[in-house]
Amino acid sequence: MIKWKKQGVINKGRIAFITSVQGYISNPGGGEYCMTKAALGMAAKLYAHRLCEFDIPVIEISPGIIETDMSLVHKDNINRGFIKRGST
Repeated sequence: MIKWKKQGVINKGRIAFITSVQGYISNPGGGEYCMTKAALGMAAKLYAHRLCEFDIPVIEISPGIIETDMSLVHKDNINRGFIKRGST
């Protein structure tokens, strides 16, 4: 993107990372997913830091838990986690 901007191929580059709130909490049943999302969140911060001098914005979109076929199998655990955290 830096090269393309300098060459005039693009006017402004943009980078977006889709992460998850799961990158901020521990979930023993989904550790690999949590670790991956946490790593993507750090990558977004690092790229934002490195690319700001070139006016290339980097954003992180970190949605909450969205009810999908994938998340439905974890619904009870997710609800228990929220109830536990809310009661302390």
